Amino acid sequence: MNKKHEQTFGLLFAVSSLIVLVARLMPSNGSNLLDFIQGLMTGMGIAGMIASLIIFGRHSKRAH
Repeated sequence: MNKKHEQTFGLLFAVSSLIVLVARLMPSNGSNLLDFIQGLMTGMGIAGMIASLIIFGRHSKRAH
């Protein structure tokens, strides 16, 4: 795996982590819409982190 792929996977993981952090810090104040958006952002962030780990694992396994 070349340096560009490693940077891309690292960036995907970092952005996904940031999305989860923002979603957790966002106040909902009892609003159903904000609760929905918070849950959606958390799910997208977790899915992105899992996807980046799976893709990174597959590429590093092929490299060896």
